[in-house]
Amino acid sequence: MTFEQFQATRQWADDVQAASGMDLGYEEKMAGYVYSDGLHIFSVGNGRFELVIGNWIKQSEDLGALERDLYEYGCSEGMCCSLGGERGRFRTGCD
Repeated sequence: MTFEQFQATRQWADDVQAASGMDLGYEEKMAGYVYSDGLHIFSVGNGRFELVIGNWIKQSEDLGALERDLYEYGCSEGMCCSLGGERGRFRTGCD
């Protein structure tokens, strides 16, 4: 899966936890985008988005930059690279 193909899987969700099919540990609904394999980016208001990967949290108005980080993480976990994804800075696989 290329980065552009990954971006094309983006779907808006009023409840990211429910739409992703993952137990994220949140009691309240949080809106944002859900991608392939349940990967997600939260909307935090005022045109800003938040990406959480483990203890790493990044907020930005640049959704594309956050998507790139999320894609690279997904590839490092074997979610994208098994389909021919690119290698990025979260390199723990994708050979």
